[in-house]
Amino acid sequence: MSPDPLPRSLFAPIRAALAFLLLAASTLAHGGEGDPDGDPLLSLLALGDTGARHVLPTLREGQRAVARGLVAEDRREPVDALLLLGDLFYPDGLRADELVERVRDNVVLPYCHFSDLRGSRSAEVSGVCGEPEAQRHPVPVFALAGNHDYGSDESLWLERHAVSEFVVNWRMQEAVTEVVELGSGVSLVLIDTVAVSRSGDFPAIRDALRRARGPWRIVAAHLPVAAGDPDADDEWRSREPPLGHFSLADAPVQLYLAGHRHNLQVIEGRAPGPALHVIAGSGATIRPIRKRYANRRFALEATGFVRVDVVGAGEAQRLIVSLFRTPRYPIIFWRAPERVSRWAVSRSGDVEALPLEDR
Repeated sequence: MSPDPLPRSLFAPIRAALAFLLLAASTLAHGGEGDPDGDPLLSLLALGDTGARHVLPTLREGQRAVARGLVAEDRREPVDALLLLGDLFYPDGLRADELVERVRDNVVLPYCHFSDLRGSRSAEVSGVCGEPEAQRHPVPVFALAGNHDYGSDESLWLERHAVSEFVVNWRMQEAVTEVVELGSGVSLVLIDTVAVSRSGDFPAIRDALRRARGPWRIVAAHLPVAAGDPDADDEWRSREPPLGHFSLADAPVQLYLAGHRHNLQVIEGRAPGPALHVIAGSGATIRPIRKRYANRRFALEATGFVRVDVVGAGEAQRLIVSLFRTPRYPIIFWRAPERVSRWAVSRSGDVEALPLEDR
């Protein structure tokens, strides 16, 4: 008779200790640079397509490597929110029979630093968190649904209602659009692009943009909206071009954040669309850049994330948008996140490329 396998709980302290040591090493490597634009009034981190699963995840799971970069950035200059831009649980969304395992591995373990683990079921997953509670920085985690999150009948309900029993600050909208006023004049407009496309409720985009107080409007979604190949944006553009409803809103959108493409891209927009369109869908894995987008200014096949800061005052205020490349695998713990593209957007939608060396 073969011996019974060791329970996974025996390995939890070892995994937690290893995660903490790797995180500490990454943070030390990143250093403590300042920002020449001054202290941000409000800051966000965003990334998409994070819910992959691999064999030997401690060595190969890209999500964990990217998450260490997020923590290093938050420690360098604290942020106010974390945006997850869809496809949170590959390949077919979240299922009840694996709820605890997937929340533990795809939410708490990588994003422990940002998680509020005081929920009714947090004790079931908190053992993988390798960072002491006093060193964590819980912020609102806005999670958007991607096409893979629609893979099972129960997935959306679980992601909207069950995950927050483990991670209290987890938020996923139920309506096709939602407007969150973050403060400092920033309106975050969340769009469930799959739901809009399937329902045909494109006027909801216009209505949400009109509700947003601004003057800064940042749209977060899973599918890109930038103009390109006829099939460049998949089902998002299959029924009706959504950019027309940006025009009908008569409200400027300075930034559109998307995932779906497993790489990093920057597209300069044109009115009435968003002034700057950033794709950061390589939160766990990388795929080749195949689609063509008009006015693309930057593209890189790498894992990473985007940081958005509101800086300055009055008419001189602007968004600083930085894309960061991270190591592809968590075993490469000594390499800090590297800023690879940096942009400024004014309230009126003027876009300027900024030098990378200014930090």
